Amino acid sequence: FSKVDLDDTKVRQPPSNMAGTPTTAAGVIAYAVTVTSCAKRELVMDGASVLKHSIHLNSFRAKKSRYDYEMIVFIHENATECVDIFSFLNYTVHIKPVPFPVESVRGGFQKWVRRAGCCGEKEWLKLYSYTLHQYPVVVHMDLDCLVLKPLDALFDAMILPQSSGRERISIMWNTIELPNPIDAFFTRDYGMIGVPGRKMPHQIGIQGGFLVVRPNQTVFEEYISIILEGNYTESSGWGGHQLGYGGYYGAGTIQGLAAYYYGHLHPEHSVELNRCIYNNMVDSPYPKPKNVGGSDEKTCLTMERECDDCRETSIDDIVTIHLTNCLKPWKCAVNRHLPSLCLRHHYEWYRIRSLVEAQWRGKDAVPLKKFEEIELSSISDISLGYCQRKSGKGIVYQPINFQHNMNKTLTS
Repeated sequence: FSKVDLDDTKVRQPPSNMAGTPTTAAGVIAYAVTVTSCAKRELVMDGASVLKHSIHLNSFRAKKSRYDYEMIVFIHENATECVDIFSFLNYTVHIKPVPFPVESVRGGFQKWVRRAGCCGEKEWLKLYSYTLHQYPVVVHMDLDCLVLKPLDALFDAMILPQSSGRERISIMWNTIELPNPIDAFFTRDYGMIGVPGRKMPHQIGIQGGFLVVRPNQTVFEEYISIILEGNYTESSGWGGHQLGYGGYYGAGTIQGLAAYYYGHLHPEHSVELNRCIYNNMVDSPYPKPKNVGGSDEKTCLTMERECDDCRETSIDDIVTIHLTNCLKPWKCAVNRHLPSLCLRHHYEWYRIRSLVEAQWRGKDAVPLKKFEEIELSSISDISLGYCQRKSGKGIVYQPINFQHNMNKTLTS
């Protein structure tokens, strides 16, 4: 198997003799994911393989980027059943405990540390991204994400602060000048607040599925110190009632704490990206009708009178996507009632999955119908056959046959 539990502090050097490439990569970027449970082993690994290949297709190795990549996974110490397949996929595996003693958490957060978000205290494994000091930049993504275009503009802005091209970065607030240096890029999850004006933009939770950070041990330790201090309540959030970094789903996780960290403690070196271009979730910018009350339902959740609608963003403009509102592709929930962009996101995921399997078979990818040629009412067409109706079982997803490919590799 590949690398497991590396404590390597050596700075990663770009490869110098890559076949078919005339120049050296500008640097090596770490793309990290976190696994807190391996209960749904096959689906976790389908996400890991497709995400990795989407990164590869937009990397130096594919002649699409100036930057090479390495894949990292933080696996909770109770989820080690996943280690073999992540090793097969050539992720560097770090088996990790929660990065702080849960029993030492004080204050109001003591009550919530095991209950917040989807994964309780295990979600804090994402903080280990700040400890990968051998890389200049770490991109932490969820397993239901895809990279559709290179992220070179972000990397250049962080690694080469004097470089040109900053105007290529689509940021959330165009009136703000990009800081120098930049230590973090992120998007916010405006849909979590429900009603315009309930939170100011800087108080709204950072979307935890896409974080681009500069590794820094001091930042890591400061996060841990804040968590252990526990100055948090469910209604008020982090830092006290007057600051307002809470009161929404995910506030008791890295989503709320990172908003407090970059919004209040250290606002000078981070940038909020345009969520329609980066980490596109096909979310509505408007409140749901049941949340509107007497307010104007066309007032944006960002408090703008006019705002971008991520449901209408051209796929040609999107850099990364996150299959949350559109549902996971392995749920086979695609249907004509979803926004058209959701169907396109699903199609892209299945398309890249087909490329993964073709690569493993050592064959050229089978020519596929273009999205514009697909019958959108056919789940089989949109899923490229990976979701099929089966008698008595409804629509069934066919996972990648990892065990077959692993056995084939190990015996060859």
